Amino acid sequence: MKHKKIAEFWRKNYSPRVEKYEEFPLSNYFRKMAAIFAPGESYFYILNMNDLQLDYLSPEVTNFYKGETEDICMERLLKNADPDDIPVLERKEAVIKDFIVNFVDQEKILNYKVSYSYNLIDDYGRYRTMLMQATFISLSEGGIPRHVLSVHSDISHISPKATENVSFIDLTGSNSYFNVDTRHGEFKTLYALGPEDVPPYSKREKEIIKLLSQGMESGEIAEKLHISTNTVATHRRNILRKGKFKNTAHLVGEYFKCGFS
Repeated sequence: MKHKKIAEFWRKNYSPRVEKYEEFPLSNYFRKMAAIFAPGESYFYILNMNDLQLDYLSPEVTNFYKGETEDICMERLLKNADPDDIPVLERKEAVIKDFIVNFVDQEKILNYKVSYSYNLIDDYGRYRTMLMQATFISLSEGGIPRHVLSVHSDISHISPKATENVSFIDLTGSNSYFNVDTRHGEFKTLYALGPEDVPPYSKREKEIIKLLSQGMESGEIAEKLHISTNTVATHRRNILRKGKFKNTAHLVGEYFKCGFS
């Protein structure tokens, strides 16, 4: 089965370097925070890289997979990926591994969020474009991720097809690498868009982009930000012009695929 190649890659490159099994101490607060940062129809889990077991899987997974939450394992989640996309997923995972092992400093690994899109055929026969966002929440003594928080969200309404790129976002505001080309199967900064390639949006424009990504209309945004609808309209025109986007749907689609949720 094609999907097993992803799990085999993890077992080969991560599991032997995570010395022992340690369950992640999950709190209710952590569950709430993970849910807040999951856009649209989503589910999330904590993956233990020692044995590829799920230390936690959110109940929303049953919107995508049939059965009881506790009966769903990592291999089951991988199985529903579009088989035609598996070679692309393999390259994405190779780039992520190269970034972790050979590029980023060990003390900075926990600062990063990784984001990419993929295609899924769920248990209900629906073809979905999914956004995967993962952050490393603990490391082994050797600096390899021990626990990974991964959020998977349906973005079909704004992006009908997955891309081949991966983004690495530094959550502290330091060096981020957007839309890294994965066709070479390795991480190189020359394959990435750097911060200088991101349009210079103002703080207000970034607020509006985020609210647009949540499905808000101009009137709702104006009320929330206590500004006029004309001001919102002006900001929206400037945002599209700076980013060279065709329309708002194009803007929001790129916003998610670059990992800015």
